[in-house]
Amino acid sequence: MVNIMLPWNYEAPCLFLKRASMVLLIGAGGALTYGQDRTITLSAFPATVSTAAFTTTEVLPPEEGHALPAQFVIGHGCTQSWDVRVHAFVNADRTVKYSFVGLVNCPEFGSRSFGVFASTTLIKMDLKSEEASHSGGYLMESKRALKAGETVPSLLFMRGDYYSIMSIEPALGKQDKGDAAAQPWLTIFDERLKQSDRTLALQAWRTANDTVPGMLNIPGMFKLVP
Repeated sequence: MVNIMLPWNYEAPCLFLKRASMVLLIGAGGALTYGQDRTITLSAFPATVSTAAFTTTEVLPPEEGHALPAQFVIGHGCTQSWDVRVHAFVNADRTVKYSFVGLVNCPEFGSRSFGVFASTTLIKMDLKSEEASHSGGYLMESKRALKAGETVPSLLFMRGDYYSIMSIEPALGKQDKGDAAAQPWLTIFDERLKQSDRTLALQAWRTANDTVPGMLNIPGMFKLVP
């Protein structure tokens, strides 16, 4: 273990990451470095996103200005910070766990990082597999058939004034042609986003999902909040 003082504070449009002393833990194979004694302060909180087709609500109550204890992560060319509190989504016969809120910054994002909020998406209309729906300025696409009334454990990505919403769980064995990278099975994008912006949001989703599940397995790093 190494104690390091980072000489900077990092600020994003919706999150403020405060510098603090860190205890760095080298992950398996040195791929990820974990740090404690961090805080995230919300300077803005995403609104509930609701259209005729879906409603996405964050599981974390609005806490603007509150300092949230967090874990700092360096690896895969990106820096991340995740709330130490964990929410358990109970969905049908399985439980999906995720940190309440996070910050993901990769070089490709420039100075505009993604705020990531664990959320629940209520589906309000039937949707066939591989079908797309345009609703309230959002494009919703699903790789599974959906029924009105279903709820989906999801992540809301906030970057500037634009939201991207994706299922936490990936599509299984259904990758886009020519793209072997993991994909969420449900995506909801603000239709004002360019394709390049959607690609960055997908990268943020992959980075988060490459990190958080493994972190949750480290004893004492996170705590489940009912």
